[in-house]
Amino acid sequence: MSEAELHTLRGRLNEGRLNKARRGELFSHPPIGYVRLPPGELVFDPDEQAREVVRLVFDLFERWGTVNKVLQYLVRHQIRLGVRPHSGPNRGQLE
Repeated sequence: MSEAELHTLRGRLNEGRLNKARRGELFSHPPIGYVRLPPGELVFDPDEQAREVVRLVFDLFERWGTVNKVLQYLVRHQIRLGVRPHSGPNRGQLE
């Protein structure tokens, strides 16, 4: 394909993503602290510790207003965020 064709295709794909986002239908992976149920609904992570860490992050950010201070707090207190890999052998399991 020529460069012009690739540019046109890329533009169409991006416009399609923007249209989905405008309609509220654009979903990729759920953010940390959430899981997607089979009907597509997003809910808090069923693991209590993972939920509490996410709530702590939001509470700290509300209090201090900077991500840097929140990160320093998490590092200082050795608090780790639980993630669920989207691929690989541990796909969907909390790590």
